[in-house]
Amino acid sequence: MLGDLAQQLRNGKVPGLPARLAVFGVSSLPPMIWQLLQALGEHIEINLFLLNPSQEYWGQLRRGDAGEGGHPLLASLGQQGRDFINTVAASGVNEPVQSHAFVSSHGGSVLATLQSDLLQQHVRNESDRLPLQADDDSLQVHVCHSALREVEVLHDQLLMQFEKNPGLMPDDVLVMCTDIQRYAPLIEAVFATRHTPAAIPFTIADRRLETEEPLLRRFADLLALPGSRFEVERVLALLEEPSLRARFELDEADVPVIRRWCEQLHLRWGRDAKDRSERGLPTDVPLTWQDALARLRLGFALPVALAPADDHRFAGRVPLDAVFSVGQAQILSRLSLLIEALIGWENRLSRPRSLNDWADSLDALLDDFFAETPESRDALQYLRDGLTELRDQARRAPEAGPQPFAVIRRWLNRQVKGLESRRGFLHGAVTFCAMVPMRSLPFKMIAVLGMDDGVFPRQQKPWPFDLMAENPAAGDRSRRQDDRYLFLETLLAARDTLYLSHVGLSEVDGTARPPSPVLSELLDQVRATVAVPDEKTFRKKFITEHALQPFSPRYFSGDEKLFSFSSRFAAASRLLGLKSGDVTPAFSQPLPPAPDDLLSVTVQRFERFLAHPQRFFLRERMGVQIPYATDALQDEEPVDITDKRELRQRLYHQSTLGVASLRAEGLLPSGMWGTQLFGEQAGQVDEVRTKVEALQATPVEAAPVHLTVDGVTFTGVLDDLTSVGLVRVSLENKLYATDVLRLYFAHLLLCATKPAGVELRSYLIGLDKEVILEPVADPLKLLADFAAAYQEGLCLPLPLFRRASPVWIKKQSLDEARKAYEGNDYNTGDGEDAWINMLWRNADPCDERFIHWAERLYGPVAEEVGKL
Repeated sequence: MLGDLAQQLRNGKVPGLPARLAVFGVSSLPPMIWQLLQALGEHIEINLFLLNPSQEYWGQLRRGDAGEGGHPLLASLGQQGRDFINTVAASGVNEPVQSHAFVSSHGGSVLATLQSDLLQQHVRNESDRLPLQADDDSLQVHVCHSALREVEVLHDQLLMQFEKNPGLMPDDVLVMCTDIQRYAPLIEAVFATRHTPAAIPFTIADRRLETEEPLLRRFADLLALPGSRFEVERVLALLEEPSLRARFELDEADVPVIRRWCEQLHLRWGRDAKDRSERGLPTDVPLTWQDALARLRLGFALPVALAPADDHRFAGRVPLDAVFSVGQAQILSRLSLLIEALIGWENRLSRPRSLNDWADSLDALLDDFFAETPESRDALQYLRDGLTELRDQARRAPEAGPQPFAVIRRWLNRQVKGLESRRGFLHGAVTFCAMVPMRSLPFKMIAVLGMDDGVFPRQQKPWPFDLMAENPAAGDRSRRQDDRYLFLETLLAARDTLYLSHVGLSEVDGTARPPSPVLSELLDQVRATVAVPDEKTFRKKFITEHALQPFSPRYFSGDEKLFSFSSRFAAASRLLGLKSGDVTPAFSQPLPPAPDDLLSVTVQRFERFLAHPQRFFLRERMGVQIPYATDALQDEEPVDITDKRELRQRLYHQSTLGVASLRAEGLLPSGMWGTQLFGEQAGQVDEVRTKVEALQATPVEAAPVHLTVDGVTFTGVLDDLTSVGLVRVSLENKLYATDVLRLYFAHLLLCATKPAGVELRSYLIGLDKEVILEPVADPLKLLADFAAAYQEGLCLPLPLFRRASPVWIKKQSLDEARKAYEGNDYNTGDGEDAWINMLWRNADPCDERFIHWAERLYGPVAEEVGKL
């Protein structure tokens, strides 16, 4: 087609041609395109602007040539530009090179000298090598352990450049990345959140549009649902898109409610029982979305208390045992609409149809699932532009018949992934961009990240049938040669500073990794350009190897090449090498006395204090919450139940439940394994029930409590009372010391209040053992210790721990207590708890206060119970 057009241009005039044409920013053109330009040049004026790295003729240079009249870097890096310039020169074009356009670099820096030598093709010998200048940092090579460290190091180096050169502005800096998609999230993570004296404004160009418009990714996820298993996390991920939530009138705060329902319902995957059956799987376990919605609706309309008493099943389903508010009922109705819409659209998309029909259907899908908001408008327009292109495809190919959805989905995904953001280039800030042609513009400082071996120059594996790749000719495109010439252009574009960075050290063992070949070639040329006495001096001057961590003490030791502007990392660095006793906890001085409303506490609330006094302090006194990341919900077929507490609870409180009923709640897997698991857990629960029945205890109503001890008032009621005393059951895998401590506190209240018809004994019966507490002679004296612990724990975090405190009582060894606090590869330590870590950080909590409260609270328990 191009050949025909060129022939038409040679044969006569072609109407509609512009008056002139300018071509710039190209380092090479295929011969056919060049021939077309030549033919077009016979009719109109064509101006061709080329970047020529040398004012001397260098068309004869080949890689490996070195000597008079040929600069090694031109021979090594310039093949792509050399071939094109030769093509232009051989075509007979008038004035292919204008000598007055060449400007020599000024200054005596290493970078300026390299550029001048390239311009003049000057190869230096021993006598005229450039002497090193102490303050010359025009060429820098930084070696890091990871891409993240590259970005962190660049941030500090830019701050130093801005400090040293007041005239250097952020928009004078260009940062090129060999893989911008890899570096973009790291750039945002470092430059948007760093704690530094001044923020560095930045923009990122050349990213795929889907990284800037999450709606595009959610649209791709939506297209991937048809034919999938409808996994719970796959569906819930759609709710992360605000415009989809807006379409179904769901708020961001509704998503945790929906996740909690899915967890309580043990929802895994599948649309309905038919979907599971078609995949050859049993349908007796309610793991599908249809089952989940049915149980939710039953839970709202028919509370469990009204369901049949034997196994709580109603028409084969068990209502979700939850309290539904009016707001939650609205969430349920909107979730139902979403699931019904997803299933309905899957059915609609399963039938082949014409391209125009597909465009109309997908337009309707966008309207059904995404609300147009100011934030989503651009992304929706991109998608509708893609559907317009699909209609154009239908117009250009009217013979195309009905197409299956898989073909359309693949085409749309390629369209979306091919979109690139047009934002972020030259916006008055530090510009991050991809290393592509038309980006090597003159900047005072140019940095290149990712100069790793095997990464740059980028390689493109040819197809087995590509005969051109086996016998390349001058002018053929080569990704590798394009990159080599692009690096040469980058070297020439940097006005004052060229900053090069690569991952040259292993994160695992620190072993060296080679840099990109073009970087090695540049360093070899620098060695031949400057006068250095030895390799050690050369590396010290031009190459900086960085530490694995940004808080390494090396950055705060006064080294002129290793430095950091981060106060946060400086604080972390000061902690390195310190013993735990040298670090102070978050609270070293007590808060003012607690207000009166906190000094009146219910029995149940006080037991929560005993279970975790640090969390109680942060929540109740400081108003601090730690937002836990929600664990991913399971979406695989259950073959085991890792957490069997809920199953045991159901079996203990309702002994008539059978396998079918428990499966209807999602508490048992299908098949023989579920039956075997039922028998195993039912046997353990029956043993506990037998122990409780052996007490021959008659339940007694909860006794009211209103007792003031040393300024703390215990209120509420005392539960779990029977005629033989206070009886508690633990269905955990083992009894923990905190469970015994809470029982002991309740036992002291029992002995202090002496409710009628109740013996003054307390029992804690578990799967592995049982604890019995006998009557206490002076319970108020012992309750005073609990009251004192509560008052101090409201003013200063109480060093009372679930693991370390009982270990001290048992072994009377601070070393053993610290081991329990710190944990190991096999056991979790107290210090790994987020609440405790927030309060003590790296400080050693096993001090005199720790011993005092362990002895005061756990000591009497150990005397009563024995081994904790």
